[in-house]
Amino acid sequence: FVLSAESSDLDEFSAAFSLNLELAVPELASPAAGLAFTEPANVPLAVTNLEVFAPVKRVDYFAGSELIARAEAAPYEAVWRHAGAGLYPIVARVISRDGSQFESEVRTLIIRPANDDFANRIPIHGTRAIARGYNATASREPGEPAPAAPSSGKSVWYTWKAPTTGRAVIQAHGFSFCPVLSVYTGNALTSLELVASGLATNAWSGGS
Repeated sequence: FVLSAESSDLDEFSAAFSLNLELAVPELASPAAGLAFTEPANVPLAVTNLEVFAPVKRVDYFAGSELIARAEAAPYEAVWRHAGAGLYPIVARVISRDGSQFESEVRTLIIRPANDDFANRIPIHGTRAIARGYNATASREPGEPAPAAPSSGKSVWYTWKAPTTGRAVIQAHGFSFCPVLSVYTGNALTSLELVASGLATNAWSGGS
């Protein structure tokens, strides 16, 4: 507990004061609020004000209900290695040597997909291929062309070079939404040429 008292009178015999009671909780120092990472991410984990809970036995770090790191020696910092794209509620749990446990407030961690930016697009090879991805934590970068259909702006990028001349069919399937698929030619974000764009319920079919 943290207690504070403030005197409102300098009289040596009597003084009115206020007493504030606040339950102390561990404070996440890292990851910082609002900071976003890109997969595969190595996320530093740390808490402050540990002296309030001394002697400390260990600090466990969770992403939701999953234990992602454990620190058993001062300064009780850790790293969540190779974290994938997603939106994660991060919590630190401090365990004192007497068995008492204290949890920090939840901090939301954003990890963006590796191919969120055009420069980091993922190559697809061959005449028949399947690529799986995640775009819930993706973003729209400056200069990115807008798709023809309304979208959330959470774009990810892939690149494919046709191995031969012919027609190509490209389809996209969302597990809980209808994705917008856009096909371009070009090697620079600001000079892409649109080939086709629309809701992915209609597959794109065209020459290469």
